[in-house]
Amino acid sequence: MANVPVSGTLASDLDETVVVLRMASPVGQVWRRFRRNWPALLSVVVLVLLVLLAILAPYLTPGITPNTQFLLQVPTSSAAQAPSLDHFPLQLMGITNIYDSKHSVFVEVAYGARVSLSIGLIGALVTAIIGTLLGALAGYFGGWIDGVIMRVTDLALAFPFLPLVIAITIAGSITVTPQALLLLFSLLDWPVIARLVRAQLLAQREREYVEAAVAQGVPHLRILFRHLLPLVLAPVFVVTALNAAAFILAEASLDYILLGITDQATWGNIIAANQNFLDAGFWWPVVFPGLFIIITVLAINYIGEGLRDALDVSRTVR
Repeated sequence: MANVPVSGTLASDLDETVVVLRMASPVGQVWRRFRRNWPALLSVVVLVLLVLLAILAPYLTPGITPNTQFLLQVPTSSAAQAPSLDHFPLQLMGITNIYDSKHSVFVEVAYGARVSLSIGLIGALVTAIIGTLLGALAGYFGGWIDGVIMRVTDLALAFPFLPLVIAITIAGSITVTPQALLLLFSLLDWPVIARLVRAQLLAQREREYVEAAVAQGVPHLRILFRHLLPLVLAPVFVVTALNAAAFILAEASLDYILLGITDQATWGNIIAANQNFLDAGFWWPVVFPGLFIIITVLAINYIGEGLRDALDVSRTVR
């Protein structure tokens, strides 16, 4: 077949048609609504910068590492240097001279972000995976599978989250590691997502196209994971974002009362170790770690609200 030349006007019309089709697709609609929510979009940028700070901490502070011993001791010296940009990055958030070693608040916050963010983000992701899988199995297959999973879910929901974590850490009488705390959060908070996914699938499995697929002999797992599960993931994304913020706050609370991680820097135990500096009039060793917690939680919450609005199927493309 001979090549048919395309005029400039026709090519322009084709390009516009492609753009319109992309924006009319479900992913295009979600992205268009999300990017119009400037607080959510700005929060994504902030969260990415925080993650980069945690990943690049050893490179941003070459030759400097936080002294892990300060986490369990009371500072014996209140000598401190106010925050400045001199000799970046060491003096960025001020230096506290304790134990004959210089501790930069910037160093502590950067290394503390590695633990706090990993527990929040990875913990929320693991929770979403566990809850989604169990909720999907319970909602689609029903019967005894639904009964067993929902009874375990009801049992887990009967206990308050943070008091139960505190009781487990006290009863364990062991050094709490980031991996142990991440696993504990994930195992205790999945029931919320499981019940959410189950409720969504109970309605979807009664649709005509599901009955037609079953009548044609399509495997149940294929129907579940390829056709049904993508339809119910929208609220899971929102709850996962909110769980990440809740995990960061819970981890900071445990570390502040020294029932969480005590062998490495986190935002919570940095505040606990440096709070005595407030009595001497030095505010920055406490304010900056707390400020990073606030900024992170706000950013994640704004992202969750942005996802909630963007994934709302009742909205139309404008």
